[in-house]
Formats: sequence, C-alpha cells, structure tokens
Amino acid sequence: MFVDDVKNGQYPEDKHLIKMEEKELDNFLNKIK
Repeated sequence: MFVDDVKNGQYPEDKHLIKMEEKELDNFLNKIK
C-alpha cells in the first residue's frame, strides 16, 4: 500500500521525482503566481 511505502521509505524514490533545471523551475513558479 502507498502508506506503507511512505512509512518504510520506499516512496518517493528517484523514479518518482521530476527533475528540471533551476531556471525552468523559477520560470514555472513565476507563471503560477
């Protein structure tokens, strides 16, 4: 179950993350303000 994965540290793993350049993140954050 999802809750168990979170509690035992199996979630999140690198495969669950979205990676982007800091400049791209800043651009996104500025657009959603």
